[in-house]
Amino acid sequence: HQPVAGIADDGAKKSIGKPGLYVMGAAGLASANFYGYMADTLEPEYASLHTPASPLFSFGFEFEYPLPFRANKMALAVEASYFRCSTRKVEGHDDFAVINALKIPLSFRYYFFLSEKTRIYADAFIGMDFSLGSTVYISLNHLNKLSPALLYGAGAGMSIGDFRLGIRYSGDGDYLSQRIHFKMEVPTWSMVVAYKFL
Repeated sequence: HQPVAGIADDGAKKSIGKPGLYVMGAAGLASANFYGYMADTLEPEYASLHTPASPLFSFGFEFEYPLPFRANKMALAVEASYFRCSTRKVEGHDDFAVINALKIPLSFRYYFFLSEKTRIYADAFIGMDFSLGSTVYISLNHLNKLSPALLYGAGAGMSIGDFRLGIRYSGDGDYLSQRIHFKMEVPTWSMVVAYKFL
């Protein structure tokens, strides 16, 4: 027999996915891990320094493309967003960072349908994080030329119609990868809101 359009062979409702463009915003918490190494031996100069959690915010756009497998439950998404956070100092230390960055992650997303318009999802992403006028003060050194950092993480949430709400963890790579005496990582937790407008 010929399957009815939009209905799977087993009679279940089949979603009809279409590419979409989302506007996104995020807010959450970021911390920084600083590492210093002695110039002559490259041994750790001091124990790693972990700053208290600081507010972060981000906004940008995402293009999502549903894959034609498993009733459109899988999708790829590419995002471009501006990110800013300013870390708090640890008592007795001067190390801090002000991060302004362009984040471009590529995500693989999997949806679980609760109804025709309501879905929950889980995703994982990897990409690059490009500094935009950031500055770091570490071990009495002022550094304002940060390297592109590897961006990776995972998230989960719910999609209702054109709206999506979720939580995301990102474990950024080393912003100081081109400086052998220093290392810095900025892991984050954030709540993400997205609206599909195209």
